[in-house]
Amino acid sequence: MQQMVSKQQRPGGSQAQTIIITAITLFALSGLILGLAVGAFTRPAKTPPTNPILKTNQSPIPTHGPTMTPTLPPQAGPIGCPQITTYSPTQISDGATPYKVVAQIRDRSGNSACSDQNKPLSAPNIMCKIWLVKELDPTKGLDFSDYKDRLLHADLTDTITLKVANSQDQIPEVSGLQFSSDTPQTQKCNDQGIGNWQYTVSSQVPAGQYSLFVFNDWSGFYNYSWRNVTVQASK
Repeated sequence: MQQMVSKQQRPGGSQAQTIIITAITLFALSGLILGLAVGAFTRPAKTPPTNPILKTNQSPIPTHGPTMTPTLPPQAGPIGCPQITTYSPTQISDGATPYKVVAQIRDRSGNSACSDQNKPLSAPNIMCKIWLVKELDPTKGLDFSDYKDRLLHADLTDTITLKVANSQDQIPEVSGLQFSSDTPQTQKCNDQGIGNWQYTVSSQVPAGQYSLFVFNDWSGFYNYSWRNVTVQASK
């Protein structure tokens, strides 16, 4: 026979105990909530961290640079006689011996066209040409009026036949200077006002006395000079 054991409880005791425990729990929870709420109101706000400002000694960069005034090339004007600085007074007509001529354009700062006081002229677009003629008489002037239009446009490509001033006498070019490909007979002088030629003298040029004629033209302003040379026949 199975024995049943029962535990007797006080009537209503379990319910009262439950009520008391629940009240204590609610009281504790309310205190905790109140404490959290007060802490949230009284806690100081966090300040976000800031990056330190680094000071430098750099100068401010200007937004606009200085205005540069372009250098304009000189305007065409009167020029002096070219100064022939390099040439050979004796030349051989063998078609092989090389010769060199260098001429410097000059201004008209002196008291005459061929004055020693004239200064080198540095300017672009000045045309230079050399050719050979029979020996010139320095006491006779030359007349270029027949070529006025051509000289105005610095057109020196075609042959220019010298004409003695106040006369009908003409002095034609003597064909026979054979120029190198990089120093043509008619050329634009460089920006320093220098003409440079290299050539040989053809064997077709007879031996004799000649003048090596140098001519400059700056948009219609022109001048010239020459050097006498002796051409010898090839042996």
